[in-house]
Amino acid sequence: MTFSSFLVCFSLVFFYFHNVSCQSTDHVRNILHEIFENKKYDKRVRPSKDVSRAVHVSIAMDISGINFLDEKAGVFSVTGYLEIKWRDEFLVWQPELHGNVTSFTIPQEHIWIPDLFLKNGVKEPKGLGGSFYYLPVNHTGEVTWWPYQVVETHCPVDITYFPFDAQNCRISFSLWNHENTLVNITSARKHVGNFHFTENGIWTITANHSFVDRDELAIFSQLIITISLKRKTQFYMWNFIVPLLLLGMIKIFAFLIPAESGEKVSFTVTLFLTFGVFLNWLSSYLPENSDSVCLICVYMEIQLALGVFLVFIASMQVKISHRDHRLGFSRFELRLIKLFSRDCVVDCSKKEKECATNWTILSSAIDKLMIIITTAVELFLILIFFMILCVGA
Repeated sequence: MTFSSFLVCFSLVFFYFHNVSCQSTDHVRNILHEIFENKKYDKRVRPSKDVSRAVHVSIAMDISGINFLDEKAGVFSVTGYLEIKWRDEFLVWQPELHGNVTSFTIPQEHIWIPDLFLKNGVKEPKGLGGSFYYLPVNHTGEVTWWPYQVVETHCPVDITYFPFDAQNCRISFSLWNHENTLVNITSARKHVGNFHFTENGIWTITANHSFVDRDELAIFSQLIITISLKRKTQFYMWNFIVPLLLLGMIKIFAFLIPAESGEKVSFTVTLFLTFGVFLNWLSSYLPENSDSVCLICVYMEIQLALGVFLVFIASMQVKISHRDHRLGFSRFELRLIKLFSRDCVVDCSKKEKECATNWTILSSAIDKLMIIITTAVELFLILIFFMILCVGA
């Protein structure tokens, strides 16, 4: 091939693509002029030439991250975007008559869009998208819309098994004015996507489902998205559960302190106050409602009751250790001493002469009895507590 032939071919190719580019821009303008000027496109009119035929709107959702789940307010917040598709019968043209242009983009405020809104939102209902959104339109009339949203919905929280709880939250999108005979919502996918998803530090998504349903009066169609959440328990295990169990075991050591030392009552009162502080701290993390009772709160209430009993026993031991030495042991006290003490016990009631009674022996026997009872009760509570949590979780 000579240089002149190559130059001619290059010039033809350059001018061909240059003309195509210019013609494509002009053809887009011609398409817009034909649709909006000649055919008088009106965005106020539902895009169906047959008024008896419904416009089918396909919706799918992708979540990019969980913002928060407010247990007190019962508010669930996620960030994501919707993929909404429908066919506008008034946005149709023949590509072969317009330079093979098959699609273009147009601001959403210039064409008809479905009046979707967040039905179970916590804020004032607003339309989706914005004036800066450009929607791609195909020559067949297919329109695609990707509104990006920060969704905040009502979500009732069940705190029974906190912090090993799982929550189910709903996101519901519906139409404001169009009944299902005019605009019908369909689900594009059975599940929610996780495009560019960022993990949350407290909650993880275990399951999700997307389906279409009717409202209470079966007039409007709505897309319902259910998201199952599981709480991450590592923070609560090391900062709450483990200290709580250790505090429960410390109660046992209260009966290793001799009653005559004078520190037994103060130690038991300190334990009682510590459980009260933990209960107050836990209450700050829980919603203020009466729909469900937290099992950990029940466990701590039981621990508080045991703390009161502990203070009572310690006070009685202090009183016993300061009894008059001229008094004798009762039959029950003698049986208790013989059961837990190997020391020789003198039954003063059988002696003719008076003898001094050592009340510290009785106090020591009570300590041994309470160590056994407290250990058994504590292990039983821990076992029952974790069995219920594991079954519920």
